[in-house]
Amino acid sequence: MEDIVTAEELANYLRIKKSTIYLLAQQGKLPGFKFGKSWRFKMGEILMLWQGGKMEERTATTSVRIPEHSGH
Repeated sequence: MEDIVTAEELANYLRIKKSTIYLLAQQGKLPGFKFGKSWRFKMGEILMLWQGGKMEERTATTSVRIPEHSGH
């Protein structure tokens, strides 16, 4: 089973603001889904982006790339 993380957990992992996570998710640039009122993210999909893989968005033809950093 794939790990599901919250916006806060993802923000801490990527070392960015939680508000940035919400913004990217709402814009469809970060793969995630709403569970009730809160966002959830599949860590495997996020890691694919982070490692330079391309993820197709459901509603757009562009993809987002999260730059690599030496922390993880």
